[in-house]
Amino acid sequence: MSKVILKTVPVRRGHKLRITWPMTPGIHHYMEGPMVIELTDAGHANAEHIIGLLFKYITLLQQSGVCKWIFDELYPSKDWLVGSFLLSTFSPEVIQSALNELTPNNVRIFWESTNFDGHTEMTEPWYGTAFSVEKTTGSTIQEWMKRAPEEDLHLPCPNVFIPTDLSIKNVKEKVNIPFLLRKSQ
Repeated sequence: MSKVILKTVPVRRGHKLRITWPMTPGIHHYMEGPMVIELTDAGHANAEHIIGLLFKYITLLQQSGVCKWIFDELYPSKDWLVGSFLLSTFSPEVIQSALNELTPNNVRIFWESTNFDGHTEMTEPWYGTAFSVEKTTGSTIQEWMKRAPEEDLHLPCPNVFIPTDLSIKNVKEKVNIPFLLRKSQ
């Protein structure tokens, strides 16, 4: 199992701790798995806004089309040692098909929090865990998307720090002091 940390969903109000997407090989030649959003207490109070922002970003990804450079950054080069289940061939049709499956109408949300203590209606029989089940429709999530804060959602810029040449360099001159490799603006 690999873990992809989605740092591009901008929740700047101290609501999220981390968003991860543990992925396993899927039956349709792409990765699948649950997306996990760890929230602070402030985030728990605004979870509907965060889910709305998440689906706004998914919509942006669906409409932007598949970018090869993002695939190249997410999946290792041929020189890296990796597990056999990572995608190795860029297939925009398969990636777009997977993106198109991420809709408010086919999502299942598991919202876990100690803030629900005393506010649940059922108990799991084996471990005695209290829980509730509510139907959340696609139209409800669409409403959350409308009410979500306006953020400047955009695709990330290419990462200039990902190496493209992994060959061993022959250093002729030994330098004993640090020197500036690149000056940013």
